[in-house]
Amino acid sequence: MSSREEDVLKALANPIGLKLFKLIATNTTSTDSSQVITSDFLNSQTKVTRKQFYSNMSRLVNKTGLIFKKSGRYTLSNYGKVVFEGLNIINRGSKCFWTLKALDKDGISSSDIPVEQILEISAKLIEDEGIRRIVFEPIMIDMQKKDVLYGSPYDQRRNKIEKRKKTRG
Repeated sequence: MSSREEDVLKALANPIGLKLFKLIATNTTSTDSSQVITSDFLNSQTKVTRKQFYSNMSRLVNKTGLIFKKSGRYTLSNYGKVVFEGLNIINRGSKCFWTLKALDKDGISSSDIPVEQILEISAKLIEDEGIRRIVFEPIMIDMQKKDVLYGSPYDQRRNKIEKRKKTRG
């Protein structure tokens, strides 16, 4: 793990750092928010000591580069936007944690169940398409490779029918 990753994880492992990061992120990425993110605003939202606030903001601004400050206003850096998107994925995955755990326990993603059925079951159990794609993308890629090599099951059936027609005709 790189030093930057460690710094980011340490900054966000701190509840105050995480709260500050999320406050800035949600208020700067929201299209309907006209809130100016200043130290006063953040202090009013977090109710932390001056030292806690400034030590956490120093980590978020200087050490990690997740946030930058310009003219007394805080906003996400481009790197901060990427990290915030990663947090959103973690959050969405957490919402279906028990379903994912159940699928792991049943071994459904690596079993002898046909891929089409696995994808159908997962669509019913996991509503979030992005999370389904993360979990089952390797299976879908493998399925596409097989389709390229051997043709899809539909193509195989169609080819058999065409061969039968040729032998009869």
